[in-house]
Amino acid sequence: MGWYTTRWVAAADQDEPKAKALEILRGEPSLVMVPQGCGAKITWEEIELVEVSDVPDINPGFAFFEMENQARTKGNRVL
Repeated sequence: MGWYTTRWVAAADQDEPKAKALEILRGEPSLVMVPQGCGAKITWEEIELVEVSDVPDINPGFAFFEMENQARTKGNRVL
C-alpha cells in the first residue's frame, strides 16, 4: 500500500521541513501498522513555503492506495 498526506511545519530554513515532517509522521497512529525494517520509504512530492495564515487548524488524513507490483509473480516464485 502507498499513501499521500499533507503536513505543515514551521521551519527556519529549507533543510528543516523534511526532518520535522518525518518526526510527525513517525507518531501517526494510522502508520503504526507499518513494521520497522520492512523496506517502506517516504518520498517528498512537494515542499512549498506558505504563510502561517494559510495553514489549516487540523491536518488532513491519509489517502491510501494499492501500489502496482514491482515484480511479476507466478505462484510463489518471482519471475
